[in-house]
Amino acid sequence: GNTPPAGTPPPFLGRPRLSGGGWRGGAGPARLAPRLAPPGCRGHPPAPAEPAPAPPGGAPAPPPAPAGPGCRAAGIAAEQCAEGFASDGLGGCDPLLPAAPCEPGTMATPGDAQCREIAPCGDGPWGDIEIADDTQLVDGSYSGSDSDGTVDRPWTTIGEAIAAANPGATVAVAAGSYTEDVLIAAKPTVLWGRCPAMVEIVGHTTGQGMAAVMILGGAEGTVVRGVAITGPAFGIASSGSTDVVVAEVWVHDTQRRGVVTEGAYGVGSLTVTGALVESASDIGVMAYGVPLVLEHSVVRGTVPGSGSGRGVVARHGATIAVRSSVIAGNHDHGMVFGGATAEVDASVVRDTLPDSWGEFGGGILAQKDSNTQEPAVVTVSGSVVA
Repeated sequence: GNTPPAGTPPPFLGRPRLSGGGWRGGAGPARLAPRLAPPGCRGHPPAPAEPAPAPPGGAPAPPPAPAGPGCRAAGIAAEQCAEGFASDGLGGCDPLLPAAPCEPGTMATPGDAQCREIAPCGDGPWGDIEIADDTQLVDGSYSGSDSDGTVDRPWTTIGEAIAAANPGATVAVAAGSYTEDVLIAAKPTVLWGRCPAMVEIVGHTTGQGMAAVMILGGAEGTVVRGVAITGPAFGIASSGSTDVVVAEVWVHDTQRRGVVTEGAYGVGSLTVTGALVESASDIGVMAYGVPLVLEHSVVRGTVPGSGSGRGVVARHGATIAVRSSVIAGNHDHGMVFGGATAEVDASVVRDTLPDSWGEFGGGILAQKDSNTQEPAVVTVSGSVVA
């Protein structure tokens, strides 16, 4: 007696809503089955325990078995909210974040009451960078022609310093804008800028697969830290090296994807921590077939460009962990997992906008890999998707 009228679209396309008059546009009253509370809940007393039969010989009977566990309020107890979240008093948890959006170049992750800088700048030309005997120093303002990477004669380009550095040594970069494509390969390197507010790498080469900072094989354990990165191609691309870390960086306004890790040049893995990826084009952060950890980071405002404008994407067997991060104001979907294994914990996905065609605007999408047809396996805990 509650059949929708002819012409009603199937549920996938749009389920008719119930109103006081039944199906919207229909005639009869809507009949909904009552939701019955189990015994002991919402005014229903628990059923009394059955007394045990008396033992033979006149011995006293044992006491009745205790009643089963009682009911509890629906929702999440305050003490169960994830770190950086607080109870809303209604059985849910709200992220502790500033009420107003952060300005470009500043960020907040769950637990931050105020927007903050990505990393402090410190004092002196190289701020708080740990300088050792083999550290190669870079200062683009040095006007001499006798650079050797020392305090008095620093290199003027990052590329020169990387070429001169020993494996595992630090390349310390003073304030300035460095227009160059940075390549780290064949040896691990710590590329450390004074802070993202004062040190910027501007890539200048366009083309498929190009990046302002590229990390290739043989650079296991490389660290990129304390710089801002922009340019006409990818921001950071990593392939073929494991245990690569990108920390406290600001990747912004790239004309292609912001941060990409994939396995074209061999097995690799990447951790992005304390980073802001802002206004990238097509995809903010992407893993293709390799492990990625994204933690204490913000991916926001990805623009569609020639693609979707998604915040975080993992495909083709990638494994990804997103922890204590904010994925906000992107397009199409905040996060997409295609044939990937994903864990999302203590994070926020919100304010996703439609794509270039005015479609979607969802939070998290899990789907099969388009090539292998392998399903995605996704676990979401302690998070808000809104």
